[in-house]
Amino acid sequence: MAQTIQLKRSNTSGNQPTTSNLELGEIAINTKDGKVFVRKHVDGSDSADGILAYGPQGVFTHETQTYEVKVITKTTAHPQHGNGSSSGYSIGGLESPYLLLIPGNTYKFDQADSTNSGHPFRFYLEAAKTTA
Repeated sequence: MAQTIQLKRSNTSGNQPTTSNLELGEIAINTKDGKVFVRKHVDGSDSADGILAYGPQGVFTHETQTYEVKVITKTTAHPQHGNGSSSGYSIGGLESPYLLLIPGNTYKFDQADSTNSGHPFRFYLEAAKTTA
């Protein structure tokens, strides 16, 4: 069965699509920020869908990658929406992005934003938060 993939793009810094901008399965790219956005089902059912965002990453051996961290209210695009706290994080302007941390690179998570007050920032091996 042939499928047509619809690609939408923007060259405006900070521009992010919403579910009203993309149909289910469509892909958008922000060429200014180098971010890719996909509208998909986020809870494994056909009822809840949202925009998942993927940021630029790679091997930067000679510089520190700094990500701005803010506490936000989870939307349906968050993979843990409806589970645990209603608060989540945006990292580098993306809600709960998938991060690929490469050994040998240096990463700084800037928590200077006032929303971080009183909300611990931790990494866990699994969603159940049993192994920090």
